[in-house]
Amino acid sequence: MRRFLSQSAPSRDKNYKGGIKDYAIKMGEIGKFSKQLKLVDYVAFASDLVSAGATIVEAKPEDRARTTVVETTKLGTGILTGAFTSVLIIGLATGGTGLVVIRVVAISAMVAGKATGDITGWIAGETYDAINDYQSK
Repeated sequence: MRRFLSQSAPSRDKNYKGGIKDYAIKMGEIGKFSKQLKLVDYVAFASDLVSAGATIVEAKPEDRARTTVVETTKLGTGILTGAFTSVLIIGLATGGTGLVVIRVVAISAMVAGKATGDITGWIAGETYDAINDYQSK
């Protein structure tokens, strides 16, 4: 671990305050925070999956295909947004920014992911309706 820390770019930088000791502490804090985010991610994914399944099951038989398309699109977009957010947060975490900034990015990314999922679900529903109307003619 010491060899890794001594070879890491932020710890060798003259501008990094606190040196290797503070850098190791920050990396430990980031590790704890990432474990918490991982747990929240599993709970959020499970609740979204159950919610989408319940919505599909409760849909009227004539609307079930459209509901399946909309809910699947929303769930898929949420997964892709989560993957992008993970890369963004890891990039910020390893860049030496503070944990407060990372938490703000994580929370805003969750909100943005939900909004993105809802928007793409709406677009998928409208597209499904347009294709269905075109095929009906």
